[in-house]
Amino acid sequence: MNIKLIYGSDTGKTEYVVDQYFIPGLEEIGDLEYKNVNDLTEEDWGESDLFVLGIPTWYDGELQSDWEDYFETFKEIDFSGKSVAVFGLGDQIGYDEWFCDGVGILAEVVLENGGHVFGYTKKDESYDFDTTPKSLVNEDTFYGLCLDEDTQDELTKDRVSKWIDSVKKEIDSLDNEVEAFLNAPENNTLGSKIDTLAGLTYDKDNDFMKFQKKQNDFQWIDEEQSEYDSFSNGETNNESDGEDSNEY
Repeated sequence: MNIKLIYGSDTGKTEYVVDQYFIPGLEEIGDLEYKNVNDLTEEDWGESDLFVLGIPTWYDGELQSDWEDYFETFKEIDFSGKSVAVFGLGDQIGYDEWFCDGVGILAEVVLENGGHVFGYTKKDESYDFDTTPKSLVNEDTFYGLCLDEDTQDELTKDRVSKWIDSVKKEIDSLDNEVEAFLNAPENNTLGSKIDTLAGLTYDKDNDFMKFQKKQNDFQWIDEEQSEYDSFSNGETNNESDGEDSNEY
């Protein structure tokens, strides 16, 4: 499968975690292409159906400068049939009210424009803030992976590793559902007809990432599961480079 990793970084911390952790981990899942958001062209969004987006959050909820410059274009993208996972860096101590806001901002645009967001994570006890930034879907679920290189850099490697493992499981699970669906006798002659399966839609003339979740009603089901396991509909389905600032 083809994965496109897109990120922005001003002071280098997001770029560092991308180089050290995300690129090696995602290359184990599939064919990976990665680029900075300021190098994007319109064609980039049509070349893959699977994206991982990385965004740091600055100060009081500001997007990283390259993402800020690109944001109006981003809001016009049709994400129908595309699956997107988001990670971000932030400072939960100095800027807790806006911790990793960029993750939620990008995820909500993807959802509003018809895409499927995956890679949700649980806000577990390792996080040390009590506010409700835009990175949260609800009080205990992030839209993606939130990292804190300012105050918890020692946790970054493990958090990324667990998240990538969870993302891979979600993709594999979806791939298995598609294979079962396509191999079902009643579906052998349906051609390119759009059919439904487990709350998803699939265009059989395209690859499995054309599955798109119709709902994003998440709940955490089994406390014995890894804190990074995500569930949908009851089934498995802010970078910081500045000193004492929310600059990433």
